[in-house]
Amino acid sequence: MASVYQPLALAWVRASASGDTPPADGPGSPAGGKNAPCAPRLLPLPSAWWDTPAVIARTLSTQPGAARLARRFTRDTLSSWDLDALADEAEIIVSELVANAIMHGMRQSPGRRPPGPVTGRAGARGSGRNGAPLRALRVCLVRRAGEVMLAVIDPSDEAPAPRQPDREGEGGRGLQIVHALSDVWGWSPMDSHGKAVWAVLRCP
Repeated sequence: MASVYQPLALAWVRASASGDTPPADGPGSPAGGKNAPCAPRLLPLPSAWWDTPAVIARTLSTQPGAARLARRFTRDTLSSWDLDALADEAEIIVSELVANAIMHGMRQSPGRRPPGPVTGRAGARGSGRNGAPLRALRVCLVRRAGEVMLAVIDPSDEAPAPRQPDREGEGGRGLQIVHALSDVWGWSPMDSHGKAVWAVLRCP
């Protein structure tokens, strides 16, 4: 399965980066449509792809320290791939994606089941006490020749919507930073519910 979905996913990403696959307009599209600043690319990707061995994943809680754990996981994974040169930018991107997911992506509709948790692989699911849905995030890394995809999966169906930063504050810059540091970024809706927000870095 990995041999099918992994090239499919990153081929779509490269097509999006070149402009061959424009962001979708209409329901579920980012606010402002394809002409919006920093508009994310919509990547139609089978949800099962996140369950393949190609995806290295870790479950995160929404407690303080989640971004720190995500950064450490990202750096350690890149180091194991001999891609330490990407670690600084990757840490910033993952940290911003986690922060955005906690702030916006955990706004879950009643009765919907978020992705997670996992143990080792990205796809294992479970429920909490009394069958209640587990409110967890997943950070995922995928390596392919010449590039790395970083992703955070959350239970919200809402597309990521970059907004203009507050000139007098520090809010509103997270997805702008992701856009500035990555070669291409976007999101993929899950088959049942939830989404993955991802960014691609090309290897030096």
